[in-house]
Amino acid sequence: MPSYVLKASPDESEDLYGIYSTIVDAFTFVGTREEIHTEFTGRGRHPMEVNALIAHADALGSSCGIADDQFQVWYGWAEKTVTIGEGPGCGELPRKNLSAYLRAIEAHNLDAAAALVISDQEEPDER
Repeated sequence: MPSYVLKASPDESEDLYGIYSTIVDAFTFVGTREEIHTEFTGRGRHPMEVNALIAHADALGSSCGIADDQFQVWYGWAEKTVTIGEGPGCGELPRKNLSAYLRAIEAHNLDAAAALVISDQEEPDER
């Protein structure tokens, strides 16, 4: 399953990450750097690979990227939104709200998480 690490915010003091699945367009795990490392190694990923994924997320906001004519990072710091296909909310989550969204999921407050997502029926400027 293609999964990537997204860092909640560029704030170095915030130790919050999510594992994002491109299969369901949703977060499948939320935790600290150490918890993300444990989760990914438990899924069979090599510890050095997981370290690299987390380092990439720390630097760019996301471990997901492709190298073509210019390197593109999906859901990194420059992105305006993260697509949420399943889970709390369905639509576009403003990237600036990712930290609050992941904290709400972590606290099992799914209504608060869903309230941060711009549904397909809303206009983007409504949030």
